[in-house]
Amino acid sequence: MADDLSDLRWDVTKPWVRFGRELGLAALWFGLLAALLSWLGGEGWMLVVLAVAAGYVLGPLFVPVSSRLDGEGLHRATRFGRRFYPWSEFRAFTLGRGRRTAFLQRGGGWAGRVRGPVTLFLPVDDATRQAVLDRLTSRLRPAGSEAGERP
Repeated sequence: MADDLSDLRWDVTKPWVRFGRELGLAALWFGLLAALLSWLGGEGWMLVVLAVAAGYVLGPLFVPVSSRLDGEGLHRATRFGRRFYPWSEFRAFTLGRGRRTAFLQRGGGWAGRVRGPVTLFLPVDDATRQAVLDRLTSRLRPAGSEAGERP
């Protein structure tokens, strides 16, 4: 396929601006959980663990990312390094609300053959949204479709 020969590149430089509602809801959830822990007489270390968990969960909303899709797979670069994910690592994808994100499901599960997150968060910019969707659809099945069904 000719589309697979070309690189599709995009940058999301301020993800916290694009996902303000989601960030606010998640921060509210963690804040309520911290208040509940405090009210129940939780130890100080519990709040530290909660803060670390919040940072891990909300972290992708604060880190600018450069992404590239090509015939080999997905290339991602952040301030913390670069990572390559071959197409064979992914099983399916789901589009987030408003099609501002794609969630790529990696094969194997927790005990399987993949290292790192089982679901990969992929923010998409407005200019390349349709091209990213077309590329994902040509390579992966939408989540929830039959296992053998591929576009």
